[in-house]
Amino acid sequence: KGDLPTLKRRNDNGGVNELYINKGNFVFEQAKDALGANNSGWGQAVTHTDLNMDGWQDLIVGNDFGVNGYYINQKGKGFVDYASKLGTAKPSYTMNLSLSDLNQDGVADVYISNIVTMNKDQKYVLPSEDTQAEFNPDKLANMRVVEGNDLFISGFTANGALRFQASDKVGRGYSSTGWAWDADFFDVDNDGDDDLYVLNGMNDYYVYSTENPYYADPNTGESVNARFPDAAKASNVFFLNNAGGLVNTSSQSGLDFVGNSRSATYFDLDNDGDLDVLVNNYHDKAQLFENKAESLKNNWLKLRLEGSPDDGVNLDGIGAQIIVGFGESGYGWRQVSGSQGYMSVHPKEQVFGLGQEQKARVMVIWPNGKRQAFANVDANKSYTIKYRAEAVK
Repeated sequence: KGDLPTLKRRNDNGGVNELYINKGNFVFEQAKDALGANNSGWGQAVTHTDLNMDGWQDLIVGNDFGVNGYYINQKGKGFVDYASKLGTAKPSYTMNLSLSDLNQDGVADVYISNIVTMNKDQKYVLPSEDTQAEFNPDKLANMRVVEGNDLFISGFTANGALRFQASDKVGRGYSSTGWAWDADFFDVDNDGDDDLYVLNGMNDYYVYSTENPYYADPNTGESVNARFPDAAKASNVFFLNNAGGLVNTSSQSGLDFVGNSRSATYFDLDNDGDLDVLVNNYHDKAQLFENKAESLKNNWLKLRLEGSPDDGVNLDGIGAQIIVGFGESGYGWRQVSGSQGYMSVHPKEQVFGLGQEQKARVMVIWPNGKRQAFANVDANKSYTIKYRAEAVK
């Protein structure tokens, strides 16, 4: 009520991440040192999830030219970076962070979209007022370029500590993903498992050459005589989930156009139960792709959450996880996020594929850690699940 305060964007030189605490009535107060999450990297992406399942949202910060931060929430009193302990502290050129639960353990797995890894023959210095960014065409034309995206799968050590492992369950190689931006998991064919769409492209700077005499296969280290596509454009890449492995099926998908894509959103435009895709392109028109998966006759479920601010759960249920079971072993996992993907925001309604099953089991883990369960939920319908404190175990 009344006048809203002015929110000013800060762009301090040598700045760090800042955290603003909502004090009610749309008034925010800056938290000192971002409660420990004051990462000083070249931040390009951030997402949230409850990594240790304690009912408190943790933060993942994606950095370009640096190590990504994995901040565990200390029950609202601060954050501690666990990247080294989690096994994720590797240099990255991150543009995007995307979440799924491919191994079905209830903990989010993380797909990291990087711009291609570049090993230059000169030291890279972060630009500042005193040191300008340097683009030397002769040197840039002969950089070593390798595909740099990462898929981290959650797991646990013998003593029960959370630990991530880099996975080979996604197709890789210089032709698989290039200069990657937004990447999102979604179930394109409603068979119940998550597929992956990765957007590629460059910009007005031709930062790497089409000819690459220094390329080495990221898995074997073997030298390969590779030639890259036009440095300003690239083909988007679609991975179909096949028994837990993400297989490059771009040519069959219809989503592999050559362009300069940045972001996408997924929504059921024609209300037929499958997710259509809208892609935003750099200096070009947006493109809309209609999903024809209804021809497979797989069933689906649409769920929207409604939280209760009076009970400390935001109205959109942001931070909630939804787990759907169907048949003997069917499993679907979604998290309601404010945004997920580079410059990408999706509807809060979550769409689950059920394969041929007519019924589903639904578990909602609200952002405060409390749970609400439903059995025998009919397929091919849309539901709104409201937080009910008295019904939550």
